[in-house]
Amino acid sequence: MGSEEDEDIIVVEKEKRGKYIVCFDPLDGSSNIDCLVSIGSIFGVWKRGDGDESEPSLKDALQPGNKMICSGYALYGSACMIVLATDAGVNGFMLDPAIGEFVLTSP
Repeated sequence: MGSEEDEDIIVVEKEKRGKYIVCFDPLDGSSNIDCLVSIGSIFGVWKRGDGDESEPSLKDALQPGNKMICSGYALYGSACMIVLATDAGVNGFMLDPAIGEFVLTSP
C-alpha cells in the first residue's frame, strides 16, 4: 500500500498479501473540514508486477495510470458515497443506512 501520509510503502504481512498494490489519500480535502465541504478518500489499484512472491517494493507502487485496474473515491458527510471506475465503466453507490449496504445509484 502507498499513502500520502507515509514516506515509504506500507508492506502487509506475507500471509495476508494479495496480488494488488493500493495507493490512497485517506482524507482528501481535509483542509475543507472547517467549511463543511465534503471530504473523502481517493484510491488507485494496480496489479503487482512479476514475482508476486517477492517482497513488494516502491517500483510496484509507482506504475503509470494506464496500468490501473480500478480507481475511485469515497465521500463522507451527511451521505456516504463510493464511486468506482473500472474498464467496464464508472458506477456510483450510496450507503443505505437502513440496510447497512451500498446500493448502486449511478450506473
